[in-house]
Amino acid sequence: MEMVRIMTLPARAKFLLILLPIVAMVTLSWGGSAFADNYPTTTIRMICSSGAGGTSDFVSRAIAEPLSELLHQNIVVIDMPGANGTLASEHVARSAPDGYTLFSAVDANLVVNPFLYHITYDPFRDFAPISVIVRVRLVLMVPPSGPNTLQELIAKAKANPGKLNYASVGFGSAHHLGMEDFKLRTQTNMVHVPFKGATAAIAALLGGQIDVEFASIGQATPLLQAGKVKVLAVAAPHRTPMLPQVPTMAEAGLPGFELSSWYALLAPAKTSPAIIDLLAKDTKKALDDPRFVKQMQSQGLEIIGTTPSEMVDIMHADTAKWKHLIDVTGAKVR
Repeated sequence: MEMVRIMTLPARAKFLLILLPIVAMVTLSWGGSAFADNYPTTTIRMICSSGAGGTSDFVSRAIAEPLSELLHQNIVVIDMPGANGTLASEHVARSAPDGYTLFSAVDANLVVNPFLYHITYDPFRDFAPISVIVRVRLVLMVPPSGPNTLQELIAKAKANPGKLNYASVGFGSAHHLGMEDFKLRTQTNMVHVPFKGATAAIAALLGGQIDVEFASIGQATPLLQAGKVKVLAVAAPHRTPMLPQVPTMAEAGLPGFELSSWYALLAPAKTSPAIIDLLAKDTKKALDDPRFVKQMQSQGLEIIGTTPSEMVDIMHADTAKWKHLIDVTGAKVR
């Protein structure tokens, strides 16, 4: 009997070695499913890549309200500006993939930064896309004492090479690369002055330190109505209902020039597919919330609402677009 027992132990051990991985896989599958079914059970952090007062912060807080109601859990928006969203991006990429840290990103964080910054994250490897939420079209504005038309601005820039300053909300932002594209198309030379956010950039324009800058429609509209700026053109294929008197770039004499940014929601890579699916479905519902719709309309923002796979396609397309522009213009971080 002792011999039998000694000989059967290795056989049982072999059986256990074969069986344990299978049991573990099934257990993890059941556990992941149960985890997703119970999710969320505590407060969710939404990391925003810009500072207070910017469009990204506005969109983050607007979507957090209806989404928290749908998830039956609090969502706390945390602004983490710096290095064109690199600080926020790296923080989320290192966070636990448990669904309790989300990333409210602007497109440049994902499709521009890899070409301008020394980053430690991979936009396609380190994040799980949820949805592109909204798109914002940008307009070109100058101080009240500035040129009256786009053509006057171009003429002034050509007559004073290197003497006009333009503001952006940071290296690699649409404001920065859009103006570099503008300079290339118009064969002008203007000096880039980056700021940490839209509020500071606009303040510099109003204070006379800056000659021209791109801004969102929502930011420009009240300034124009108050007589604090002139809006020369909207970088969109059609005029905007918020500023119907402002011509498009094509109408103002620069055909083919369009400029916009999109804002999206992501999670750390390896977050449970079940949680991503839940977040994507509830985000889609949140975009239809009347309060959210009204807030977006008040700022001239276009509601998008993609699936995770559609967002990946947009990321690939825009990565190629911005890489080409950076290569052509030689744009870089100083």
